[in-house]
Amino acid sequence: MAETGSRLADAEPDSDTPPEGEPVRFEIVYDGWAHDGHDIDIDVFSGSLAALSTSIKESAAVLYGRGKSTPKFDIRVSRSFEEGSFGFDVSILNHAEAALFTLRTLGYVVGAGVATGTAVVVGQGVIETIRKVGGRTIEAVVQEDGAATIKVDGEDIESEQAVADLLTNKKVRESLRDLIAGPLGRNGTSAVFIGEPGAPRDEAIVEILEEQSDIFDPPIVEARKVIESEELLVRFLRADVDKLAGWIVEDSDGRKITATLGDKVFLERLKSGNEPQLFSEAYRINLEIETTTKMGSRRVVVRTIKHVRLPG
Repeated sequence: MAETGSRLADAEPDSDTPPEGEPVRFEIVYDGWAHDGHDIDIDVFSGSLAALSTSIKESAAVLYGRGKSTPKFDIRVSRSFEEGSFGFDVSILNHAEAALFTLRTLGYVVGAGVATGTAVVVGQGVIETIRKVGGRTIEAVVQEDGAATIKVDGEDIESEQAVADLLTNKKVRESLRDLIAGPLGRNGTSAVFIGEPGAPRDEAIVEILEEQSDIFDPPIVEARKVIESEELLVRFLRADVDKLAGWIVEDSDGRKITATLGDKVFLERLKSGNEPQLFSEAYRINLEIETTTKMGSRRVVVRTIKHVRLPG
């Protein structure tokens, strides 16, 4: 999570970001016969407000890192009136850039994309991705280079890493369940709409019907896989052309790294005797680090030397 926060902290402002001081706004509407008088049960409403606050603040902590780096949002609500419904406007009065990014990633608002410098289809935030997963068990989440692949029943769902981080965060998912599925579970609430304040229902960013509420339960995630890579200048300490695992290199900081050789071209050069100075020359390598965390088990880290650049 810290890596995500660092990446976002360095991002350039989006062109759609409102000027600092201008609030970022959206509207939540509960529809159904129970709200014909523009009212709502006090317990449902207080639970919705608490869940809304948690979803935004916990998401910001996941995306930007906890502690001093977490934006402290000033979140305000005001009532909105639509026939046969109960709605309220939500405004974040400060940290406009961070507010917009957080709300986009959740799927409460839309814009050019949910991350600076990446290509994301408008509206493909957490809520829309929850629809695609559809309450199914997530077999694995593979994260690489700021993007994520969510594997479900043989299907690959592509998303941003930030979306996947929130999608699989228990506290964020519980808050979305309480905000959306909680009211839908009460007699008389048939739909939840989220969108721009005052926008027609058919232009809502989110429309969740009563029969869709079950998909908002926190998911079962069987495994999370994070793939990272780094360029290193190393010297080889151990190498065996007959055994690709167990190679050892030492980087310029004196760090000894055990890895598997994955560069077949370099392996053939070794077998042909074309690298007689293997243990005395410095080589630049591309090292891939794959970290897999399975449900209920420890992390497994696999390091692979993907490419070896020849000296000189």
